[in-house]
Amino acid sequence: YSLSLSKEFEIDYLEAESKSKQAAYYYFTGSYDSALNIIGHDVEAVIEKYDNIELASLLNLTSYIYAKQGLYAEALQYRYRVLNLRLAVNDKNEIAKSYNALGDFFKQQNNLHKALDYYISSIETCEQANNVKGLGISMNNIANIHYLLGDYDKSLDYHQKAVEVIDGTGSLKELGISYKGLGLVNSAK
Repeated sequence: YSLSLSKEFEIDYLEAESKSKQAAYYYFTGSYDSALNIIGHDVEAVIEKYDNIELASLLNLTSYIYAKQGLYAEALQYRYRVLNLRLAVNDKNEIAKSYNALGDFFKQQNNLHKALDYYISSIETCEQANNVKGLGISMNNIANIHYLLGDYDKSLDYHQKAVEVIDGTGSLKELGISYKGLGLVNSAK
């Protein structure tokens, strides 16, 4: 509905928002080619229609689609573009999310040391932004990397730090991830 309204009244941001939601639907249903068709293969041609938040959302989605298709170089290119966009507007919370997304990407590629570097960058950025929830997420991510590297003591330390940071924020999901991580590492020792 918003797509037809945006075309009728020539409201670009509604078109951008609608495309983003439609593309996300196709992504989550596994129709990656349809999602890319909605976004447009030439993202450059439509960039001026999007605000930074919506553009970052579309670029992120494009990255996830390429990764699902096994096109990792293209996926990484889009993740870096999102980071650069967020750096340009100096939104610390979004920058931290980009660092985490890059860490996730490299973790999936089994490049654990590079993933660790990005997760550490996320922690530093979260501290600057006083983003407690993001700090906890990043600490859990670092704990998971140390677990995969076989450094169980560091993994336990980071999961425990995450519990301390997250406890009292009301983020039960992140707190649960921290406790699950503590249990997993303790059972592996």
